[in-house]
Amino acid sequence: MEVRNQVAIYVAIALFVVFFILTFVPLGKRRGKYKKGKKVANAFYISEDPVFKRRMFIYKALTFVVVFFCCLSIALSSIMFARPYESKTTIEEKYTRDIFLCIDVSTSVDELNASIIENLKDIVQHMQGERFGLVIFNTSPVLLVPLTNDYEYILDELDRVEDHIKDRMSSYWYDEDDYLEQGTLIGNMERGSSLIGDGLAATLFDFNDINEDTERTRLIILATDNQLWGTPYLSLTEAAELCKSKDVYVYGIGTDTMTKKEKREMREAVELTGGKFYIQGQSGTCASIIKDIERDTKGFVEELEIVNETEIVEIPFMILLALITTMFVCTKIVRH
Repeated sequence: MEVRNQVAIYVAIALFVVFFILTFVPLGKRRGKYKKGKKVANAFYISEDPVFKRRMFIYKALTFVVVFFCCLSIALSSIMFARPYESKTTIEEKYTRDIFLCIDVSTSVDELNASIIENLKDIVQHMQGERFGLVIFNTSPVLLVPLTNDYEYILDELDRVEDHIKDRMSSYWYDEDDYLEQGTLIGNMERGSSLIGDGLAATLFDFNDINEDTERTRLIILATDNQLWGTPYLSLTEAAELCKSKDVYVYGIGTDTMTKKEKREMREAVELTGGKFYIQGQSGTCASIIKDIERDTKGFVEELEIVNETEIVEIPFMILLALITTMFVCTKIVRH
């Protein structure tokens, strides 16, 4: 335990000494002892009276209690004035990671996306300082959630995307005004769909402070079947090389419908960045994939030393109140 006001201790000691001297040390002879009173002969008879003895015992006992409690009150008041406090140091681990989920929203990837999003929501609920973002793409990419640590907003948006994916999976009708279609099919008739390289590259440049803050760990979770149906600006390999140049890890999750060529191409691309490649249903559930990502990047944490100082004045204050109350009661008894 430490105190903020060290001087208060010395002041309290001085006051205590003065109080002790005035109470218990005689300061001189008392002259004129009976100057203003009347002399009474044979007073010793009164001092031998049992009632008088009992009253004097009670008087002296209560006087001692009052004096003793006054000393304690001075001590407690000085302790409170000194402002004692406890200092407790805790180490808080704070992840300095930025995570983007980049998902191909073509209908052939709906089942995979629904599974990934369901498990990602559990991860988001346990984040500690990470920033999370969401990009969807088909022909063109759309930034749904910029990097943020507003986890309630992230969860709401993931719920919204998941609901639309499940609605589309259970519907036989194609709705061109669907939430997932708006913005992701721009130029679809000319350029095609599932332009994976463009989606990954666009996600890379959505790390808005990638050149300024080099301390954070950045990774992209890419979910796609790698079935290209069009002409992208960048191939998947070229986009992966860009990610590598910016120290961004890519974790790829593919569907079990991919051909050997599509699997090989995607595996080579994500491993180029230092990430890993998974196949839904063959490499374990999406939950285990997310756990692998957590394990591989758990070392990228910032340890913050937090010092909490708590003043300890409640207990001395309560004791002081009890002492004052007791002294008041004792004084009333003495007077009666």
